[in-house]
Amino acid sequence: MEQIIELINSDSAKSMLIGTESLRKLLSPDRGVIAQKVIDVGLVPRLLSFLDPLVPDSLQFEASWCLGNIVSGKSEHSHHVMQHGALFSFLRLLSLPQIDSGVKEQCLWILGNIASDSREYRDEILHSGLDKILGLFELPIEKMKISMLRNLVWTLSCLSKHKPHPPLHMMVPVLSWMAHTITCRDTEVLIDSSWVLSWLTVTDEGAQCAIDTGIAKRVVELMTYYEPILVPALRTVGNLASGTDQQTQVILQLGALPIIRTLMSHNKPSIRKECFWILSNIAGGTPEHIQQLIYHDFFPHLLKVLVSEAEDKAHKKEIIHVLNNASSGGSYLQILYFVHTGFFQALQHYIQFNYISDPYTTKIALEALETLLDLGVSLGKEIQEENIFIEICVKLDFQKLLELVESDDNTLNSQCQQILTKFFSNGTTITTQKKSIEQLIEKLSIQQ
Repeated sequence: MEQIIELINSDSAKSMLIGTESLRKLLSPDRGVIAQKVIDVGLVPRLLSFLDPLVPDSLQFEASWCLGNIVSGKSEHSHHVMQHGALFSFLRLLSLPQIDSGVKEQCLWILGNIASDSREYRDEILHSGLDKILGLFELPIEKMKISMLRNLVWTLSCLSKHKPHPPLHMMVPVLSWMAHTITCRDTEVLIDSSWVLSWLTVTDEGAQCAIDTGIAKRVVELMTYYEPILVPALRTVGNLASGTDQQTQVILQLGALPIIRTLMSHNKPSIRKECFWILSNIAGGTPEHIQQLIYHDFFPHLLKVLVSEAEDKAHKKEIIHVLNNASSGGSYLQILYFVHTGFFQALQHYIQFNYISDPYTTKIALEALETLLDLGVSLGKEIQEENIFIEICVKLDFQKLLELVESDDNTLNSQCQQILTKFFSNGTTITTQKKSIEQLIEKLSIQQ
């Protein structure tokens, strides 16, 4: 190490190159200990001086590689490099056309690592250098050197993922370039581009910007790809579906539902959970959106999953949200369909077996139950049928179940008491339903 330090600090260009190359080889296998040694002996300012535009490409390359290994270790190592004015050096090299592309790729890799370490440094890089980073893009994308394109998109992913996410007005140009990169055939570029989109579409404004750039169609297509690309694509589609009603409609029109229907049988639980999350967002939309879920026959499958002993509890939580959203936003005819499909039976099963272990989601299930019973009263008045859903609940022993619920969550206990008082009090008259649910659906269909 002493000999390397002597070579790097020499005045001979050949010695500096030999010393820097030797240091890079030491840093590559074990960055932590050697990186700290480099910092302790004060070599970082010397390495940064080798990033001067007038320094030979070979020395720039070796020095930037050394610095890249240093910042990819501990956060304090990145901090030390940044404290010596490294950002200016990296961004200057990116902006100069005569600098070797390999050096620029090293600079991108360094900036991505530093951005991943700290939101403050991420913001500094965005404010000072996003334009220089984006300036490395070329059209058509296919003509770019693939290693440069990979490093460029990966760096943008590092600049996008910290919370809070960057201001949208700053990231609009990034979304515009993602519209090009997600058409690339390279797997690494596709994965990182998809993650960028998943992070930048978490707001309605970001979702709309993505839609305006034409990205939505390609993202729906990526839902048919294999898992590393599929996961961020699903997340992006879920973001778009959770936006405005118009944004949700775009996703439906692009044919997302048949793909989701297939993915609900995926062997990876995390993929299925994303699907249920997307469906809960769609169910929170308009009756027209809910009708699309009915048309594609989602609800019978969802109810089957909900009562399955083998299914993951996280999935059941998402499905309860689907049922609650659909119950709150559905039309009278859709509510009758839900009841006919078995909403009450599914809710009864979930509340019975989960009110102790998961009081939070049980409260969502109770909210759906109360919504359905309220709608039953309103619908009964509409079609001159009294208490059209109460008899179903009585047959399912809902009153007994709600009376047995006892939780440490006082809100849950209050919800149960409220439903009991409202619909199952001693003064409530339970009359035999004059028509079956099927007959009511037929009657309401004729009226509409």
